[in-house]
Amino acid sequence: MDPRIWTAAGFALDADGDAVLPVATTLGRALAAADGDALDDVLDGYLTALTTTGTGDD
Repeated sequence: MDPRIWTAAGFALDADGDAVLPVATTLGRALAAADGDALDDVLDGYLTALTTTGTGDD
């Protein structure tokens, strides 16, 4: 993947320009610490916006 995409997503790059990705346990701890209701609200809003934007069904 283009290094610009990795940096835009917030990942650091190593000396070779490859993304330094977190290990699975880090991702698991981050998801476990997340507020499930808030995450659900954000994802619902995002998916709703994707499916309703530009459809003319306003």
